[in-house]
Amino acid sequence: MVGQFLEQQDIRVISSGRDTALQMITMLVCRRNGRLWVVPTRTRLPRDRYGFMTTHECSTYVRLHEVTEAHRSAARQCLEDFRGRRLVPAARFSARGFGDVLRRVPMHLRLFGWALADAVYDRGNAFSRYTLPDLVRMWLRRRRNLIGLKVTRPYDAIGTRPYLLYALHTQPESSIDVAGSFFADQLALVGQIARATPVTHDLFVKAHPSDIDGKPGSFYRALRRIPGVRLIHPLVDSRELLSRASLVLTVTGTIAYEAGLLGIPAVTFAPLYFNALPSVRHCDSPRELPALINSLLQMPRPPGDDRPIIDFLAQLYADSVPGEFNRIEVPLTHEDLGTLCSVYEHLLSMRFDAMEEGDALVGRR
Repeated sequence: MVGQFLEQQDIRVISSGRDTALQMITMLVCRRNGRLWVVPTRTRLPRDRYGFMTTHECSTYVRLHEVTEAHRSAARQCLEDFRGRRLVPAARFSARGFGDVLRRVPMHLRLFGWALADAVYDRGNAFSRYTLPDLVRMWLRRRRNLIGLKVTRPYDAIGTRPYLLYALHTQPESSIDVAGSFFADQLALVGQIARATPVTHDLFVKAHPSDIDGKPGSFYRALRRIPGVRLIHPLVDSRELLSRASLVLTVTGTIAYEAGLLGIPAVTFAPLYFNALPSVRHCDSPRELPALINSLLQMPRPPGDDRPIIDFLAQLYADSVPGEFNRIEVPLTHEDLGTLCSVYEHLLSMRFDAMEEGDALVGRR
């Protein structure tokens, strides 16, 4: 039905998210039929920019423009601002205490109201959205988890031993459940990393600040039973932890991107666009971990040569546009909409040559 609709309407560019089964099916149909499917994707750093990718994995941006000196200048400024801590990744924060819960009640009531309106308009659909009972259960579960964390306080002291750092993901979330789906069981993944960690190092595991109350106490107790694992409080300064880490590991998290900008070795478990940074590697299989970790721990860190990082950021600026394509609580601005229109026109004017099946498409004028 998707293929017939696109054929009948002669739709040449299809744009969607990468979250639902319908979006994934549409991507596969477009790939089979030679139609361009793109998903807008934020660049994370620099902030407030986005480009377009042609697969559910965040591995390659469509080439929009040639790199110019203006892009290189912006790249140098971005790197300087990041290293000077004047630029940080955008982040959401979950409730840290019951004061936060009370302050968020008006916002949550408004969101529940929107969900009720969706339920009336989209009656019977439990496939591409959460139902109102689903959302209420999730809200109550987070409150229960927060109480449990306040009572048990499961976190460990940092200590003085060298360490590897694994950053937990929020779940459910497409960045891990879709883009990093083969490693979506984070308990199993942490166990594999712990087995590959040298006895000279601890393995620090830190919860995401947007997911402090997202996991039950049983999850954290299971983590702490893994030999060599130390659970770090989610509000410990991530930059400080990052700067002292011997190696950073994540499925698709921005923390590996930050490590790459600082020249710190990092491993991702899904192919990502920032694997192009010199110190960031992609791991396909847990069997590769012991050798990969040992090689990265022994990798020299030559100081001073930022040219590969500047080249990467300059290309990222060339492949992206300023603005936003999705705002949860406020409408897009006229500038946002104008940029979206111009970039879709640009995509329509480009010829796309498919490489091997499943590879990203590379745009040519």
